[in-house]
Amino acid sequence: MAAATTTATALFLCWRALAAFAQKEKENLVRSLPASLCTWRVPPCEDDEYEIWQSLAKTLKGAGLTLWDSSKTSAQRSPYGSDVFPNGYLHTAAIRGTDKKQAGAVATLRHLWPTNASSHVVRTREGQDAVMRVVAIGHEGRDQLRIWRKLATAPHALISANHTLPLLQEFDLEHITFGIFPLVAQPMEDIYGRWAKNSVGDILDAVMQALEALAYIHSLGIAHRDAFKYNFLMQWHPESLLTGSVAVSRPRVYLIDFEVAVEFSGDSVPSERVCIGPPCIGSLSDPTRYSAPCIPEMCTGEPYDPFKLDVWQLGTSLLDFDSTLPPVQAVLQAMASLDPAERLTADDALCRLRAFLENVPPKSLLIPP
Repeated sequence: MAAATTTATALFLCWRALAAFAQKEKENLVRSLPASLCTWRVPPCEDDEYEIWQSLAKTLKGAGLTLWDSSKTSAQRSPYGSDVFPNGYLHTAAIRGTDKKQAGAVATLRHLWPTNASSHVVRTREGQDAVMRVVAIGHEGRDQLRIWRKLATAPHALISANHTLPLLQEFDLEHITFGIFPLVAQPMEDIYGRWAKNSVGDILDAVMQALEALAYIHSLGIAHRDAFKYNFLMQWHPESLLTGSVAVSRPRVYLIDFEVAVEFSGDSVPSERVCIGPPCIGSLSDPTRYSAPCIPEMCTGEPYDPFKLDVWQLGTSLLDFDSTLPPVQAVLQAMASLDPAERLTADDALCRLRAFLENVPPKSLLIPP
């Protein structure tokens, strides 16, 4: 009996020592990670992005998450060159097929070039590929995380007019919270002027979905404040100009990146639903470092309507799109107007585009921009 008690005590002490070591190792890991969202997005040194995520590999592996292969050039590749897991959020046009040399083909889905260091693709133990992104550190980003949770989980995530990319799960590492989101195929930024051969009809369908996305979050008192087209993703590009026919299936457009979003209470009056200054990320609060296009009010420090800012940002990023259709161009120009009184709301812009397109034969939109 005494021997058994001694053995049990020894095992307990060994377990406690291992637990203490693991906790110490975890604390050291957390201390080595960026202390703010800003420094995580843009590390001081170019090589730091690779080192940051590699330092997390062991911890994530223990949670059933395997990092995609990466390099110091920021390119990320699916493990062992395998195909991505079909998840309903990413596809490629049939005309592009599986040819490895073909832009937009299935093989290209195995690669990703994130726009900043705050996200990395992971593969779950079930084989699902997803994007893992740091969304809050300490108190920083918590308000935006609450907005993300509201829009990207049930019940709002089940509403068809809500185009916010769903939040699949959260992963906490001490005071750092990561969000895990579905991997989506294509950025809306590529919808014209690049490799994708989308028709005017394809592009306008995506634009209306983007406006529907904004109209929905605005109806809940939420303004995105970074609604340029690079923050919208698409399941695939229809490329009707290649097929020569109007697409049967339409890709869904998703809104991402709520790190500078704001929410107003339902009982607030319109005069209270205003912002002042550029939308900056927590520690990146110096207005002189805000590099995105600005409405005039941002520069003067005057209050502005953040809901119309969203529409202006989307409209501004579409100024290089020429639909060759005067009614459409008039709406796009009104969205991007520098005069606050002329700027449209998301709902107004959507209604005007829809009213025009309802009377236009889809075949007539099978034209290049």
